[in-house]
Amino acid sequence: MQTHFKASTVPLLFRVLNPQLSNDHRFALTTIESELDRLFNTRSRVSMEDYEDLGNTIFGYGIPDFSHVSPNDPIAAANLTKIIELAVRFHEPRVIDPHVKITGLASEASLSIVLEGDVSVEDQRVRLKFFGPDKLFQ
Repeated sequence: MQTHFKASTVPLLFRVLNPQLSNDHRFALTTIESELDRLFNTRSRVSMEDYEDLGNTIFGYGIPDFSHVSPNDPIAAANLTKIIELAVRFHEPRVIDPHVKITGLASEASLSIVLEGDVSVEDQRVRLKFFGPDKLFQ
């Protein structure tokens, strides 16, 4: 006997603690925004050079230190966007096909980015945009 479960965009722990939220997609988007905000504001202990191999572990959670990366250097910026996309794939798998664009410096210590991707909502793919670090989310 094979059983098929319908996937939810709400994390399992939230569904167990709050069964009424299982199909609340607005709540799901809020939890995705919260997770992305946490992910982008956590520095990984894994270096950028090792992130592709080691970033998918709990020790790799976060974004590696990018203080030495200039968003004006196209090669370094492309490498950083790849690392951020990997971090999203590894640690927030509800975002399907994430695509990151660095839009500039938000401050001396932070970058301004746009993250686009899809989320599966009731068997449909819904496009989302996350504008960090402003935390504006569509």
